[in-house]
Parts: sequence; structure tokens; C-alpha cells
Amino acid sequence: MKKEISLILFILISVLSKAQVNLQQTFQIPSELPEASGVISLNNGFWLINDSGNDPIIYKLDHTGNIIHSIYIKGKNIDWEDLTKDDEGNIYIGDFGNNKNKRVNLKIYILPYKQLSNDTITPQVINFKYENQTSFPPAESELDFDCESMIWTNQSLYFFSKNRSKSKQTKIYKIPAAPGNYTAVLKDSILTNGGITSATLTTDGENLLLLSKKAIYVIKNYFQPSPSLQILTFKKSRKEGICINSFGKVFIAEENKDDKDNYLYSFKLQEALHKSPLKKMD
Repeated sequence: MKKEISLILFILISVLSKAQVNLQQTFQIPSELPEASGVISLNNGFWLINDSGNDPIIYKLDHTGNIIHSIYIKGKNIDWEDLTKDDEGNIYIGDFGNNKNKRVNLKIYILPYKQLSNDTITPQVINFKYENQTSFPPAESELDFDCESMIWTNQSLYFFSKNRSKSKQTKIYKIPAAPGNYTAVLKDSILTNGGITSATLTTDGENLLLLSKKAIYVIKNYFQPSPSLQILTFKKSRKEGICINSFGKVFIAEENKDDKDNYLYSFKLQEALHKSPLKKMD
């Protein structure tokens, strides 16, 4: 981490202009993934998971959407919500969905890169709790402890809450990216005006992308003293996973809703940013 940022960093979304993004359908997500909740690009393919109520399986898809490998994870899928990876290709599965804000068994499963060709993996496990949660559940005005997104950077994991209170702030927590039991430390808070469902960093580690069902908040130079924000919008749907490849192409996975097909979408980040005005974050 190049620089720890201030505890409260407000982004005044209401005064910003926004740019519409043309999402392209990359492929239809297979029926085995009706509730696709996380996606990463790794080893010339995409890895996806389902969220709560589904089997603890991670799937690898080729670039046309065919399942080419699946791994059974020896651990429960209580509410798997996002995926991330580290510089060595180890995969992290976030079992931290917490709609009612009352879970006391929040976990991250770590899948070692060298075992990704296996059919079954016994994962390493991170257990954690939030430093500022004392009630399970808290009062309605403090429903800040649901989470559907995370990133890995500099040997740490960062979580981005899906705020269910009226404040609309996305709170950002940090823990070490290693097996063990931890207390997630509150590092920052961003006013996003909507639930964040996934997160990713650009491959240079400089720019943070936060996904919601109808927008991406692109925070440029996030770890520098003067970050800036651009907002990219699109048609609302149950968009639940985001990743970016080394060529700057963004991929977004959505869940099936009302038995409709769900897709992996894509667009080129730089082309979209050129159409969107930049706003300094004071």
C-alpha cells in the first residue's frame, strides 16, 4: 500500500456528471452458475462462483463460456459473494455475505495456485470480524456489515461494505491476506449512493473499480494523495462480479433473475473513461 487514506473520504455523487457505457455481451453464463456472484480472469480463462444456497464449487470457463474445469471446495457456501487473486495466482473466495448483519462466522477461503488443477481442494481459511460491530444484528440505522466485494493488494485484503442503512456509505476494511483469525480494521468510507456488489483493481494497482447494479465508480490513483472519480453507468440488472484483464478490458458477471439468461459483459475501460468527466476527490 503506497499510502493509507483518510478515515472518511466523502464523494458527492449527486453533483457529478456520468457517462453511459455500452456493455457488450461476451457470452451467456452457463446454467451451472445461475447466481454468479464473483469473477476473476486467470490462466487464460474466467473463474466464477455462485452465492448462497449453492454447492461450494468454483468453475473455470473458457472465453466462449464453456466450463472447462470445476473444483469442489471443502467448506460451506454460506454466502459466497466475491473473488479476488494475488500476484502469485492464489484465489480468495469471500464467504462474507451478511444480509441481516448477524453473522459471526465470516470467512475467506484461500485456494493455492498450485492446486487449481485439482478436482477438490481443502482451502486455507481466514476468519474475521469487524472491529466496529458489537451487536448481531445492529440497529436498523447501523446495517453496515454486509459485504459483497474485496480486492487483494500488498499482502492485504480490503472489503467494501454493501451498506443497508440510510447513510449510503461504503465502508472499507482491511485484514492480512494470510490464514488466521483477524479483526477487520475500518480504513475509509465512501458515499456511493448505492450497494457495492464487487470490486477490482486495474493491473497496475493504481485504480479502484467499485461495481453496483447500475454503475461503476472508477477511483483513479486511489492510493495517491489526490484521487479522482469517474462514474460509468449502464442499464440496471443484477450485476454481481467485476474483473479486468491486462489489456484494460473490464468484464462484468450478472445473476439470473426471473429465469432470464445471465451474461458476462465487457467493455474497454479507457474508451469509456474518455467519455466521462473527471472529478477530483477533496
